[in-house]
Amino acid sequence: MSLTIQPSRKRDRIRGFFGRSPSLLPTRPSLAPVQTPSQDPAKVRNGNSILADALEALDREDRDTVRSLLPANAISIDAALDEAYCCATKLHQDCTNKRPSWRYKGRQIYLSDQVDKVLQLLDKFKSVGDVFANVDPVHVGLPWAGIRAILEPSHKVALSDSRQQAVLITGMELSLYMSNRLKVYLDIYARLSISLASDNFRKALLDLDVHILRFLAHAIRIQRKSSVVRVAQALWDSDNLLQFEEKCDSLCNKASEEARICDSEMGEQWRETLNARLLSLDRIHHLEAGLTKLQDKADLAKLLTAREATYDSSAEGGLPRCLPGTRTDLLREISKWTANPQGKRIFWLCGKAGVGKSTISRTVAKDLDEEGRLGASFNFKRGRADRSHANLFFPTIARQPADKLSDLGHAIAAALEDDSLLCERHMTKQFDRLLFQPMQSGLSSKALPKDCFLVVDALDECEDMQQIETLLKLLKRIEDLMTARIRILVISRPDPPLVAGFKDISNDLLQDVQLEEAQVESIKSDLNIFFKHELAQIRMNYPRRNPFGSLPTGWVGQKDIDLLVDKSHPLFIVAFTLCKLLSSSNQPQEDLRILLSQTHGHGLSAGLGSVYLPVLRQAVATASGKRTKDKMDMCRTIAHRFEMLAHLFHLLQSVLNVPESADGTPDPLCAIKLSHLSFRDFLVNADLAKDDEGKQFWIDEAQAHGKLAGHCLRLLSDATLNEDMCRVKALGTRRAAVSKTKIAEHLPEEVAYACSYWIQHVVKSGEHIKDDCEVHQFLKKHLLHWIEALSWLGKASDVINSLRALQSIVKADQGEKLISMLEDASRLALRNRYIIDEAPLQIYMCALLFAPSQSNVRQMFGNALHKHFEVTPTISERWGAETLKLEGHDSGVGALAFSPDGKTVASASGDKTVRLWDAATGEESQKLEGHDDWVWAVPFSPDGKTVASGSYDKTVRLWDAATGEERQKLEGHDDAVFAAAFSPDGRTVASGSCGTRRRARRPSAFDTRKTAARLRFTNDWSGLDTNVGLFHLNSPSAASGCLHTSSAPAEVFIVLNSPWAKYNGSDLLWLPHEYQGTCSATYDTFLVIGQASGAVSFFSFKT
Repeated sequence: MSLTIQPSRKRDRIRGFFGRSPSLLPTRPSLAPVQTPSQDPAKVRNGNSILADALEALDREDRDTVRSLLPANAISIDAALDEAYCCATKLHQDCTNKRPSWRYKGRQIYLSDQVDKVLQLLDKFKSVGDVFANVDPVHVGLPWAGIRAILEPSHKVALSDSRQQAVLITGMELSLYMSNRLKVYLDIYARLSISLASDNFRKALLDLDVHILRFLAHAIRIQRKSSVVRVAQALWDSDNLLQFEEKCDSLCNKASEEARICDSEMGEQWRETLNARLLSLDRIHHLEAGLTKLQDKADLAKLLTAREATYDSSAEGGLPRCLPGTRTDLLREISKWTANPQGKRIFWLCGKAGVGKSTISRTVAKDLDEEGRLGASFNFKRGRADRSHANLFFPTIARQPADKLSDLGHAIAAALEDDSLLCERHMTKQFDRLLFQPMQSGLSSKALPKDCFLVVDALDECEDMQQIETLLKLLKRIEDLMTARIRILVISRPDPPLVAGFKDISNDLLQDVQLEEAQVESIKSDLNIFFKHELAQIRMNYPRRNPFGSLPTGWVGQKDIDLLVDKSHPLFIVAFTLCKLLSSSNQPQEDLRILLSQTHGHGLSAGLGSVYLPVLRQAVATASGKRTKDKMDMCRTIAHRFEMLAHLFHLLQSVLNVPESADGTPDPLCAIKLSHLSFRDFLVNADLAKDDEGKQFWIDEAQAHGKLAGHCLRLLSDATLNEDMCRVKALGTRRAAVSKTKIAEHLPEEVAYACSYWIQHVVKSGEHIKDDCEVHQFLKKHLLHWIEALSWLGKASDVINSLRALQSIVKADQGEKLISMLEDASRLALRNRYIIDEAPLQIYMCALLFAPSQSNVRQMFGNALHKHFEVTPTISERWGAETLKLEGHDSGVGALAFSPDGKTVASASGDKTVRLWDAATGEESQKLEGHDDWVWAVPFSPDGKTVASGSYDKTVRLWDAATGEERQKLEGHDDAVFAAAFSPDGRTVASGSCGTRRRARRPSAFDTRKTAARLRFTNDWSGLDTNVGLFHLNSPSAASGCLHTSSAPAEVFIVLNSPWAKYNGSDLLWLPHEYQGTCSATYDTFLVIGQASGAVSFFSFKT
């Protein structure tokens, strides 16, 4: 049972205190000031002067406002509190019923919660004995009289200007909290003797009181204005409130510090009492903060991160770092960059495989972490599901500082609250919502170190070249952060896509270093230090492996070390592998002798050949015949796709990372990883097949892919795939509503891998597929199950590309049935991509139900519909001309355009956005936001890198097509912009509006007398072709701003002239009303039509 004090009882307790005369206010003997022989009671501080001085410190307008509220006596305070409490109670009831809310500091704030805290703080003030007799209650009661003046009209407002009310009520709660703390501080001050410390304390209290009274005066003047004026003038907004709160915190911290300095004059019991009073106030004020932290944790749990991608992860943390005395010059240069506050934003360290780049990366990341300057790290790794692409790069980067910095975590959590599937969006949206915007906010930037570093290792191991290009463009935008100075260390091989990407970054932003050049003088010295250290460790650890043996002190002489250095130079990976091989050997002296006597060179690197071949020879040396062949087969599979195995030979530990169980044996449940990617590169190198000894270890990649494809299909077929794999039962269950833990439980790592990559293995095997082959049999049974599985994994778009990849390897003369099935499946996936990504089980409902009745997919799986429907609607027998529908706009589509390469479709809408779509899969890649009204024009630049958008808001905006960043806002039109076009060289944009002038964004504006709804430059740049004629740019009148028109039409191939789609001027396809749409665009044999519903229909013609 819980007891709640009723409002009437609360008011009685308030009156019980304030109804007394100030002279009759009780004092508690236990809280009496500590007297010393030298302390004169007459010199004890009095709080009245602080409150009076605070009033005088206000400017005239604020002072007059506050004085109009000044209570005449304690009875007036009683009345003010009584009325304030009643008003707050009524306001709380109104807010509870209507649930008004507003966003503040990235969170939805409900006014009912704020008013509830106001009630608690009002109740807190009434406690008997909270104000001592030597503090004038008339002055102390002044804030409450002001609160009454704010609250009294608030509950009468129809919440039409609820945002203004929300700001004031939230500020009022804060001022009540601060006033209560001020009252406690005044109690402390009243017990202090005159001293410099107490004078400083008085100054801090005066500043705090002045700040509170200024807010009250301003808030009261706002409340006295009419609702219309409040809304129209936006007299107070969230920025004002944020400034008020920040200054309150600063002043309160100052007062707390000064109180601590005066702490020695207070007795222990008095000190405990004051701390308890402050704590009780904090509990009320920070109640919401506690709930917010819990909500933040729940939202941050939605951040999908790449496993083991950080420098100190379980996979990376145990790997070596630079030994003292090695890489000194290079580390000094990087340290100089990190220490220089004016240093460039991006440092690119590049070098070829095996030279020790990752070791340097881990060393720098650790040093920055220990200094508190590491924001985040990410290590790419080819072949690892989460780390071989950049899909989870920004979520992983965001999660690391979010865990350490509560303000930043709060901003990131707010973004995830708005979009729970943000981690599956395009990289640009992830960058903006998870990194750029949170760090741009004033709240989070204050928590960041002055220079915050990101360390990105092995970027070249990202397998998607397009993602690398986009990532580099997004990282360039770090320079646009005004509130935080983020700096980035990128380490990679100098692969062509990376070289090209870094060339696009200006020298003002980038510092680059070639690793081989930076250490040309020191590499041998570094290798010498490394070998001495590692060989000494091998000698020290040898008795643990051989309890009855030991290695002599000089078991390796300097001459041998010199030979090892020569054999390894300039590849640290060779040195590392040699030492690892010796450390795992039972006879390291003998193995060292053999290693030093051998030399091999195989295309990739002579150094690699001299170390990897002995390792492989040793692994199979103890077997013969069939056993040797079995071991060789296992070695080949391990090197090609090692994630699929759970055990390995002990003798391969020098080139593999083998997780161990508690008993020291290989852990069968953990993935085995290559120590370095160069081992795989060495084994698949064609030069190895030409060597008499090495050819037995050479891996035929195509053959290995074929074997893995077979393993994947068998795994998925053996009762793994079935309908409703995640056991959610409800067919409309949204993917976002199912936890990642539950999905992983039903689709474990090996199943997820097989679903994601089996087609890739089939294609790379080089084999053609045909009717009734293993692939065909699998699809006839599990096609829909496989699509469901990929949808749960957030890879619905991969279905389309995968099916098309399979189509490309079907043997035409023996695969008619398979081709027909794959085409049908592709149409099904394209048509329903949006809904199966949203609700995976709709593959068995919506997708199947509305598939054409004679389609392969419907014929093959249609019987399953009888479980859900007694009668099904009549559906067309064949697929229509529409191949894809792009869904996502919230209003009608006003303009469409293809990129020059036909791979992207841009759509402009009445929802004020431009969206970019993958023309192959229908996946939304960018959402361009910034316009204030309908967008009517959306052309691509000739190189496809820029998108222009013309809007009803009278502006033209230019966007980066890869990152979605707004590059420029062009203003000047007097009316809506309905058309825009790029010149052939992409350097000029022409725009047309429904006013009387058309603008070419460089030269001038031209008078047309009519609205331009279509606009493009002619190929020779001699004119503008529009719906009202051809305007000659090179005519004499063009210079004067007037264009002559011509009736010459622009040459087009496929156009939409409702209700007909025409090809070369001839009617080709009649479109029903629902397909005629609002706008269209063409590319080659493709036609897209924008619908008033916001959808985009996609047609592909055979001509």
